[in-house]
Amino acid sequence: GLKTAAELAPKPPKERVDTLLERLEVPKEKFRSGKTRVFFAAGVLDGLRAKRTAMQAKIATEIQRVGRGLVARAKARELRKIREAALQAMVAATPGEDIEALRTAIKGAKDAGLPNYPAGKAKFDEAEKRLATLEAELKARKEAEAALEAAVAGTDIPALEAALKKAVDCKSDNKPLIERGEKRVEFLKEEERRAEEARRRKEGEGRKLAELKAAAEKDASKKAELEAAQAAAAEAEKKSAAEAAAREAAAAGGDAAIVAQAEQEAEAVKAEEEAKQVAEETAQKTQLVKSQSRMLAEAK
Repeated sequence: GLKTAAELAPKPPKERVDTLLERLEVPKEKFRSGKTRVFFAAGVLDGLRAKRTAMQAKIATEIQRVGRGLVARAKARELRKIREAALQAMVAATPGEDIEALRTAIKGAKDAGLPNYPAGKAKFDEAEKRLATLEAELKARKEAEAALEAAVAGTDIPALEAALKKAVDCKSDNKPLIERGEKRVEFLKEEERRAEEARRRKEGEGRKLAELKAAAEKDASKKAELEAAQAAAAEAEKKSAAEAAAREAAAAGGDAAIVAQAEQEAEAVKAEEEAKQVAEETAQKTQLVKSQSRMLAEAK
């Protein structure tokens, strides 16, 4: 090849020109070097210009090759950084519970072409599997919460307890709904207890009325007492139904103060009924004593 400028610099100008033309394969008989000029035979200068053009094209091609290589390598380094950042974000999001963060990380990894590389394919598959699991859990939570909402509106205690347990097992984060469910269970159980007490009280009153009726058949003086007892029993049943409706309305509205007031009123009514019952029993005993005294006086 041609010698470098550093190699040619020590030589005189004429020798430098001769050396260059020799390297360019120009025959000596085709040129003559003067003191300040070089004379070429016909066609030699055109040949040199053609060689210069070819050399310029070759140099330009080499420059383009080097430049494109530099750009490509820089782009590859940037893509490698993007892939590494996407991989780290996806690995960090995979163990968590945030579905949206994991979705975003998976999308970023996919856009960066991470699944196309063996090193990232396994992590990408693991993240997609984790996302599917989280989406299934989210669907189950939503279904459990919907079932709990429906159960809270009803009065079936076993169904409500089952829906509440399922919502808790599904790790529902709807704490207000779970609290409503728990309070609703307590309220329904309390209502069930009250209903059972009312049933037993009604049975006792029924037995008492039956006894009074049997006694009234023997003693006509018991008739008025029987009618009064029947009226009191009907009034007590009406009050019990009104109190239950008030408690139900207060619980449905979520007003704790109304619920407490209804419970206090129920306790007051219960105490009043017990006092009436004691008074009635005392009156019955007094009437029985009077009746027996009158029967003894008539027998004498």
